Amino acid sequence: MSASKNIVLITGKNMSIIYRKATNNSFLQGSNSGIGYDTAKALAASASYHVIMACRSAEKAAQALSEIRAISPKGSLSTIQLDVTDHASIYQAAKIVDEEFGRLDTLINNAGVLPKSKGLADQMREAFEINAIGQAIMTEAFRPLLAKSQNARLIFVSSRLSSISLRLQPDQRSYDVPAAAYRMSKAALNMWAACAAKEGKEQGIRVWTVDPGLVATNLGGNKEFLKQRGAGSSEVSAQTILSVIEGRRDTDIGKLIHKDGVYLW
Repeated sequence: MSASKNIVLITGKNMSIIYRKATNNSFLQGSNSGIGYDTAKALAASASYHVIMACRSAEKAAQALSEIRAISPKGSLSTIQLDVTDHASIYQAAKIVDEEFGRLDTLINNAGVLPKSKGLADQMREAFEINAIGQAIMTEAFRPLLAKSQNARLIFVSSRLSSISLRLQPDQRSYDVPAAAYRMSKAALNMWAACAAKEGKEQGIRVWTVDPGLVATNLGGNKEFLKQRGAGSSEVSAQTILSVIEGRRDTDIGKLIHKDGVYLW
């Protein structure tokens, strides 16, 4: 692997969007569809990047890899086994990345869940496990590799729904959206990102939280319904993340950003 390539790892709960019927009817955001997939595709369009797509399913990973390679990307791609709810797999993945690449330049914590379980307590447990705890363990496992980079960037995919300030403003479009467990888990993620930003200063690790906006992916449910509600394309979200990696949002380090600016915490 050329030392000049920017090594980027993108997480997802799986390499596909999954609908888990057996346990809790949750929508999981992964990397072979939606924001993760489009971000990988956008990065692979440049020869400057090597994209590592983290996955739980080898079959789905292979499918995603095949689809992106079919469009003849200038950059390179690979996959790695990783499940954000399996902490041992996270540390094993970090070991493999260290052995193969010796560093990590950008970590995109994209894995996320919008719980559909019955009962607030169960929703909170699931949302926090994936949206907050999993991201914290990912950061701890890969922080030493980011510290080896000359241009380390740590990106958390959050949401405007995490903003406590916006939650209390009736004129906000999301004001009537309940999703309490999701909101709380993403607010917790924001605090973890702030802690990671403070702790990463000495190691030169810069941190952003990104609101991808309302996009038509299976994470939010019915795609056609979401489009009717004004949902955009996940390709736009991918471009927002790309703007961070390319340095165009360096004035917004440590903030909750979106494609057009910054949200209040």
